[in-house]
Amino acid sequence: MFDTPYQTSPCARFDLSKTLTAIRRLEINEELLPAVGSVYGVKLVPPGVTEMLPFLQPITRVEAEKYNVGLQTPAVIDGRSLLRQDGRPAKEDAYNHAVRIADLSAAWLIEGPSMRKDMLNLGEFPAKVFISWFGMALAQRLSLDFGQTSFFRALVAVYYIQLFDPLPLDPSQDDIDRLVVRASRYIPGVDSMTLGGILGEIPRLNNLKDFIDWARKALDSPRAEPLNIPLAYRALDYTFGPAHRESVAVALEYPPVFLALVYKTVEEHSYTKTGLGKVIERVVSKQNDKEFLKQMNHLMGKR
Repeated sequence: MFDTPYQTSPCARFDLSKTLTAIRRLEINEELLPAVGSVYGVKLVPPGVTEMLPFLQPITRVEAEKYNVGLQTPAVIDGRSLLRQDGRPAKEDAYNHAVRIADLSAAWLIEGPSMRKDMLNLGEFPAKVFISWFGMALAQRLSLDFGQTSFFRALVAVYYIQLFDPLPLDPSQDDIDRLVVRASRYIPGVDSMTLGGILGEIPRLNNLKDFIDWARKALDSPRAEPLNIPLAYRALDYTFGPAHRESVAVALEYPPVFLALVYKTVEEHSYTKTGLGKVIERVVSKQNDKEFLKQMNHLMGKR
């Protein structure tokens, strides 16, 4: 489980030293712009700044501490592509999406376990979206048969839960049972006892590599041999459009970004034609998408 987007596999190797030095200078000079609508005091790099490369994910105090830079702002967005020269949003939807990711990231980091539990408790809708989106894309890439696909989706359900709440290093049977009971809610027609018997031994899953290693071993099939991180990225690369490839990769390990992608897809009609949008259309039932938006708005309205 990761505290920030820049700890995830696709972003961990980025060198942010020059970027953070420049951001700190802007902060000291009070040149960072407050993000309108932010609950957590997110700020933006203003237009016209040239001494740093563009960055796509919100930068937090965790990154600042890594590079020994004293950042006061909870999260900083690169506003140069989002804002007009006068500081107004160039496109409201893109601006709101970036602020939402930054606020969710700040909440995940600052509020800690309580907020992570609240995000996990948003209901079955986002969980089923993740299972269908990630699970079906990889199952198709691997040409898994029906039984293998169903089993793989169950593995993905376990992984989704552990993105929010990983098993302890030495889990008790109660820890395992609670995990299996929750996972069974996301898998139609399977009770927790049956699911527990199917899954076998469940390890602690900290990241995408842990999941892929477990899934390849659990599937125990020649069809699973090509399964690796690059394949996972390729399977989902363009499911939210070419401009969001990095965020899609981050979303596979970092729930705040995934939840923000789902929110944007449900909220904006233009995203229903994306790969993620088509998955969501299949998961929508009895206004559960609208309920998800309502719960997310409520969640982000509290501190």
